[in-house]
Amino acid sequence: LANPGAEGSLAPGRDDLTGSWTYEGTEQSGIPPFIVEALGLMPEGEITYLTCDTQGEMELVQTGETFEGTATQVVSCMTDGGQGPFWPPSFPPEFQVTNGVISGKYATFAFGTCNLTAKVVGSGDKLMGEGPCPIPLPPPYFLESRHWKAQR
Repeated sequence: LANPGAEGSLAPGRDDLTGSWTYEGTEQSGIPPFIVEALGLMPEGEITYLTCDTQGEMELVQTGETFEGTATQVVSCMTDGGQGPFWPPSFPPEFQVTNGVISGKYATFAFGTCNLTAKVVGSGDKLMGEGPCPIPLPPPYFLESRHWKAQR
């Protein structure tokens, strides 16, 4: 570091997530018939399972051990029964990245409605993670993010 005592600088070897990232991920969910119908689809039993592919860009700003930012996304969903592709309105085109904390090689953050845990890999230029995305419905309905990764 040019000025090791500079305000906001990180200790040697620490990762700084500040910058522009592109990401992609897969969300899986199980939703009830009334939501399926509201999406203009046919229910596939008591639970309709969806797989949604998402991709976009995020801009992060890290200060010390915390970070936040903004993200954009494009989503394409299919039901297990082959209905789609469609974009559910619960996936906004823009959202906030909040409550980011980095500790060693691990980062936790709120990514839209998801609470992701990601590992910093490579030379600090990649993130890989997953986590739950709480929805206001009782079990067995769910939404979770799987295989989320970002790079810059």
